Amino acid sequence: MTQTHDLETNQTWEARARAAERTIDVLKHKVVDLYNGGGSNIQHAVERARAREVESRRRQELMAFRNAELTRHSERLEIEVARRTRDLQAILDNVVFGFLVVGGDGMVREGFTRSCVDLLGRDGLAGGSLGDALGFSAARSADLALGLSQVFDDILPTELALDQLPRRATGADGRSLRLDGRVIRGGDGAIDGILITISDVTALEAAQHENARYRLLVQLLRQREAFVSFVTDFRVLASDAYAAVADRDDLLARRAVHTMKGNAACFGLAEVAQLAHTVEDEPAIDRAGISRIERALDDFLRHNVDVLGITADTDVATSMSITPEDLAGLEAALAQPGGAVAWIERVRRRPARVMLAPLEALVPRLAERFAKRVELVVEGGDLRVDADVLAPVVRELGHVVRNAIDHGIEPAEQRAGKAGTARICIRFAEQTTEYQIEIEDDGRGIDVEGLRARARAMGLHDDDTLATRTYEELLDLVFVDGLSTAETTTDVSGRGVGMSAICAAVNRVGGTIRVRSQPRNGTCIEIRVPRSRAAAHWVAA
Repeated sequence: MTQTHDLETNQTWEARARAAERTIDVLKHKVVDLYNGGGSNIQHAVERARAREVESRRRQELMAFRNAELTRHSERLEIEVARRTRDLQAILDNVVFGFLVVGGDGMVREGFTRSCVDLLGRDGLAGGSLGDALGFSAARSADLALGLSQVFDDILPTELALDQLPRRATGADGRSLRLDGRVIRGGDGAIDGILITISDVTALEAAQHENARYRLLVQLLRQREAFVSFVTDFRVLASDAYAAVADRDDLLARRAVHTMKGNAACFGLAEVAQLAHTVEDEPAIDRAGISRIERALDDFLRHNVDVLGITADTDVATSMSITPEDLAGLEAALAQPGGAVAWIERVRRRPARVMLAPLEALVPRLAERFAKRVELVVEGGDLRVDADVLAPVVRELGHVVRNAIDHGIEPAEQRAGKAGTARICIRFAEQTTEYQIEIEDDGRGIDVEGLRARARAMGLHDDDTLATRTYEELLDLVFVDGLSTAETTTDVSGRGVGMSAICAAVNRVGGTIRVRSQPRNGTCIEIRVPRSRAAAHWVAA
């Protein structure tokens, strides 16, 4: 029994020993496998974990570095922004332009530049009305408020609405200020305010005025002979106007002043022309008004005497231009009976174009003003004419040209079937006993029904008389004083005086005048003047 038990015990230990050996063998194999690379997957996993840890530490260090760098950059940026803000404020405080914002209530908001105070000469702009800031009158402030409301209504196109705002103001010390507006829109697209830029253009306008003066002087020097004739005629017209005032003939006085204005405009003397226009607006022409116009021309001549060589006291009687060919013909003329008289008569003559020089300068100025394209053509301009005979008529031709450009010629877009550039033609011709002048345009023609209606409204004729008048008879109404179909009066035309003035001038020299016109086919004024100086002077006397 004991032996059996011992035998079983030995077998158990042997089994355990063999199991232990197998375990050791397995472990040995594992160790060998690990040594020979059998644990690469585990190794790779460990290495990846270590790599992630290293990458994580690197990223943390990089983030810390970037945060530190960002902090330093932010600090530098804040310093730079503060510096630039100071610089910008310094610019805004010292710039020659003023900037302010006005709200929908018409009040100036806080934040305007200091230069606004300097330009406008007023403190406490914020919270006040823009009209008060600009020093506008009550009436002009009301117009400004209406313009601002149109902008904020945002119904009209923005640029069109802004154009309704005033563009000029008078600042401190009488400075000329230009105003420009620009809308400021909020995030919802609605207009939140209007940025007003105020510019001091005093020096600019002075420079422009001086440049215009030099251009005018150059033009006058180029046509000095015609300008001298203008000055002579101007004084004659002033004398006529004084005489008419003394005779209490306001109509003749107005004709003279109207012609003075028109001829001054022909030569670019805008201030003289504007003053004459102001005098015309008075209920009656008086000596004081005529004297103001004369002084305006005299001041211009005195101010520019160093260039033009003409002053108010200079004798500017028209001189004769004698060429070497004229002198060469004098000896032959003296050898013939009556030759000297014929020679003097010939040298007295001047090319007709010389007398038209002012009109050649006037046409492009008026065309630009009325946004029209107009070409002036002179036919027979080289014809030598007796200036003393034709001058009283030619100096009135500006009225016809102005009327043609202002009323007769259509804008280019309305000239269907015609050349885009309109044409005014002045023709000179000479017959045995008379000079012939035609002024023709290719405009819309004369509105005879408008003339009829205007004559009826003025009580010139009764309805029955007007109804029976022929087309040609209705055209003659253009020569009636004060009759004009123009709806408004401008410094160019519209008073109904110019055509009556040229008609009176033609009648004074014993000539005739008639008008031809057809709807859409233009208008032609035909003038006939006797060549005889004696006849012309006799009629004028």
